[in-house]
Amino acid sequence: MTAPIPSRPLGPTLTRRAALGVVGGIALAGPAAYALPPAARPGSLLDEVHNRVEPYLELDHAHTGETYVGRFYGATGYDVAELQKLDWFLRDWRQVAVVQMDPRLFWALAVIRTVAQRAGFSGKATINSGYRTLKTNSSLEGTARNSLHMAGRAIDLTFEKVPPSQLVGCALALQIGGVGQYPGFTHIDSGNLRTWHG
Repeated sequence: MTAPIPSRPLGPTLTRRAALGVVGGIALAGPAAYALPPAARPGSLLDEVHNRVEPYLELDHAHTGETYVGRFYGATGYDVAELQKLDWFLRDWRQVAVVQMDPRLFWALAVIRTVAQRAGFSGKATINSGYRTLKTNSSLEGTARNSLHMAGRAIDLTFEKVPPSQLVGCALALQIGGVGQYPGFTHIDSGNLRTWHG
């Protein structure tokens, strides 16, 4: 005998409304503690809430097999050694090239991690792509010629067991920049506000 198909999803869900509620709750949680690089959009939800979450990330890399676990910001400010580890982790692994990534991406991932954990997910993310050189970007099918990956301002990723549509909704709520949903991953960048499906 087969089990009936449930009328609603089993387990945790991360809807845009739930994400806004959780993030809104974070905004009320306490005094500002962390500095954020200058905003492309002052007054975005990311600007309001980033300083209420733990600046901690758990990342796996889909192509290199590497793992990053660490806190990129502490009591004295940015942890330069951790930022360098993140920059290396997000390098163009095809060309072994590193660039300084936009820290706003790290803050966005930290907020999404917090929202995901509060919704019952692990908060762990898998990176598909970070920095890309012009050579790598040109060699990949379907990439934009002026991709923000080449400026260290974009990441393609998944969050463990979080449906892509839910991840997109949370990222859009933060107003960090561009958010694209593709089969198998979500693109987040710190450019202009926009959204698309690939």
